[in-house]
Amino acid sequence: MDTQFPWLPQVMQQSPNLEVLRLPFAREGGDAWEALGLNGVRLKELSVPHAPQSLLRYLASYSGLERVVIGTSSGRDDRAPFFWESVLPRHAESLKGLVCPSYSAGPWCFGRHNITLISDLRQLDTLEIGIDLDERWVQHEKDIVELFMEMASEMPLLRKIAIIVALQPQGGCRNYLARLQDSIDSHVDKTVDSFGAAHPSPAIAHLIKTHHQRSKVYRQRHPLEWLR
Repeated sequence: MDTQFPWLPQVMQQSPNLEVLRLPFAREGGDAWEALGLNGVRLKELSVPHAPQSLLRYLASYSGLERVVIGTSSGRDDRAPFFWESVLPRHAESLKGLVCPSYSAGPWCFGRHNITLISDLRQLDTLEIGIDLDERWVQHEKDIVELFMEMASEMPLLRKIAIIVALQPQGGCRNYLARLQDSIDSHVDKTVDSFGAAHPSPAIAHLIKTHHQRSKVYRQRHPLEWLR
């Protein structure tokens, strides 16, 4: 058994029907995640600050996950495609909450590479995710934020959203980068509000309200975290 998780055998012995696991730390723990699978543990709720490959393999081994939180440091970018393409579809019929607030631009963010996969989560009621700044500037017909709002408005059970700006550090002084992030945050909020004005409905108004509430929490809790 993985020595980084010495408590796991006792947990599985005392809680053979373990369904909820929240870890405040991140370790590879390959043997530990494999042990969960071998013992038939099918988590319904999981919160981790990182997504090691061993964890992703475990999540891809079963169906029925209902809520997952992958922290702001989501792990290497090469793991993201496996999550979107191999893990998420396994839980498409059950997943109610997806929280992946990446502050670093890349494939962990919402974008054209995963919009179809996310929109297939018809049971989803909570979606908090980073949006890749690079996608916003690409010359497409629609802004990436507008695409997100269109998708969100078509998900029948979605009630809570948060769009977190993900930036790619490119040097420069901290004050300048802080002003840049403020400007982009303002763009996101204005785009969200404009979408609401163009598509008035109680459901969309509620989604926009939750975005403003939750995104403010992220901005206050993790200011410029991607620079650290």
